Amino acid sequence: GCFISPMSVWIPHKTWQNNIKNAADYPFPKDTQGLVIIGAIDLSKRLDFTTFTLYFFDPHSNHYWAKHRFYFPESQIEEKLKHDSPMIRKWIEQGYIRPTPGDITDYNAVFADVKTDLKQYTIKEILFDPWNAATLVSEIGPLVDLVEVNQSMKSISPMAQDFEAAIINNQIWVDFLARPYFH
Repeated sequence: GCFISPMSVWIPHKTWQNNIKNAADYPFPKDTQGLVIIGAIDLSKRLDFTTFTLYFFDPHSNHYWAKHRFYFPESQIEEKLKHDSPMIRKWIEQGYIRPTPGDITDYNAVFADVKTDLKQYTIKEILFDPWNAATLVSEIGPLVDLVEVNQSMKSISPMAQDFEAAIINNQIWVDFLARPYFH
């Protein structure tokens, strides 16, 4: 594996811990009416995680709750244990990660979760990387506004700076650690 020095960490661990603590102090609201809900989806096929995230913004408190889902193919579990983290199996058991059957990520499982969320929440839009997204556009596009975001430095940098500022200012309450989706 590669060693990452503390100087190369983008957002320090302590900053993340503050946001996680805030999620415990300010639990996810039972009533999401009045919250602005934005999704983001990043599709992968085989070696990387597919991720579906919802951000719930409360304009009154100027804070966000983040809820994440992670997917990868079942056939990659051993590889992920070796190269990503020995915690992978535990995270699967705890419901933080969903392995999908086969050798490639099953988008049907991902899209089923998106459709369930669209019934449960009023999602304003879902941002997506256009790479490999034809099925996403045809399956989910008719149900919600999809916003294409190319993963280039030019388009990502302003968003990353806003995200960094929100984390540093303790505006994002990272809720997924206490509330896994997959149970």
